[in-house]
Amino acid sequence: MCSRACLNLILPAQTHAEMFQNKSFFFALFLAGSASQVVAQNWTNDSVNMGTGIRNEVFYSLNNGTVSTGAINLWELAHTQTTMDNCIRANHAAGVRVVLYPNGDITAWSSFDTSGWKRWRMVFNDIHDHKKGAFNQQPGPGMWDFNWGVYNSSTHEVVGDSLHLLILGEGTPGATYKKFWPVKQDRQGNMIVRVANIDGSNDTTYTLKKADASGKNYKYLNITNKLVVNREPSQSWDLLFTQYFAPTYDPRSGRVLPYPVMGVESNMGTLSVAINGVHRDSINLSTYQMQVKDDLTGVGADWKRFDQTTFRYVYKDSLTYLVKAKDGEYWLLYFTGFGGSSTGKVYFSKQKTNLSSVEFTSMGLGWNVYPNPAVQGNTVFVGTDLNSGRLAASIRMTDALGREVYSQNISLNGLQQFAIPTQGLKSGLYNISLRSGNVLETRKLLIP
Repeated sequence: MCSRACLNLILPAQTHAEMFQNKSFFFALFLAGSASQVVAQNWTNDSVNMGTGIRNEVFYSLNNGTVSTGAINLWELAHTQTTMDNCIRANHAAGVRVVLYPNGDITAWSSFDTSGWKRWRMVFNDIHDHKKGAFNQQPGPGMWDFNWGVYNSSTHEVVGDSLHLLILGEGTPGATYKKFWPVKQDRQGNMIVRVANIDGSNDTTYTLKKADASGKNYKYLNITNKLVVNREPSQSWDLLFTQYFAPTYDPRSGRVLPYPVMGVESNMGTLSVAINGVHRDSINLSTYQMQVKDDLTGVGADWKRFDQTTFRYVYKDSLTYLVKAKDGEYWLLYFTGFGGSSTGKVYFSKQKTNLSSVEFTSMGLGWNVYPNPAVQGNTVFVGTDLNSGRLAASIRMTDALGREVYSQNISLNGLQQFAIPTQGLKSGLYNISLRSGNVLETRKLLIP
């Protein structure tokens, strides 16, 4: 959480001189070759334009520049396209607030009452994990309860068991209050939701189809306009210049609160690491190559702060980012300017490095183990989703002492699941590893 006083808040223009259970998939990379210096070439200066008032967001490719620009408030809710995930994110920058309904489960739909709602718990998206949205931040009390719904191991559906209060356009004169029911995520990845006014009027059910957002990270819904929308471009992109809510210290209240910031999000599969205190022309790239990681706001907003004395943004001269783009190429990136809400322009410099990506391998499986925790004596499953061709692989399960209790050679090709028997295994924590070529990934499995 930010410890500086509201450093990156989106201030009004007149004050400028211008905040199933998540399965976090960190793709471990084993890359051939190393280099200790950047490519001997000049830095390339570039910029993006988010528009006056920072009303737009910009999808950006490190190799090709700006890919597309769209309105930040185009969407209000987003549902994951990742197999075996159940993330639902809210667009807080567009005024969407998500409040947990404490007075009943889905049987309370007709009697939904907002009395005393300001004392209810408001939840926000995780800003680091792509797969933790406002609706699935924490698991529920049951083994397969993933906050907004419960996973059915027979049907492989997540069935909604909770209600939420949605505030749309919060902070505006036209703010509206809705009751919201995430009805079901079916085994094909389609999402069904139900929305109505608090009094039950304007009751509408939407189906967000996975097939309609093929190749995208999410499918999007705008409840206000009653539209399923297409937000992401079809072309490849690495970074998204946008607004999001980040935990920020508020000197007025003395608390850390979610505030809107202008920052840079990373696409799924774009990895990054911040390099502090090293002059960018002296960076030993081989030191940082294996430190890049999957972090939604790995670039984020901390490259700037607003100086309350000069009323200007200032930038960290010793802060540089090493970014591994979607195509496997490594880039250095640093920021040189931000026009705030008066211009919406962001200025930066980038340089492609000579770090080798010849043998770049990303599993890209979205694989996982479920149910987890397991039911003692029952079968667990390794689910995979690899769409880039058949690969030889192996599954290996070991106990806490490293002793192998199960192994299987498999072939990865498309959406699959592989059964692992647990009969006879003692309670405890186990490691399940999936290896293909020189890539090894491990998940932990708890048997209560």
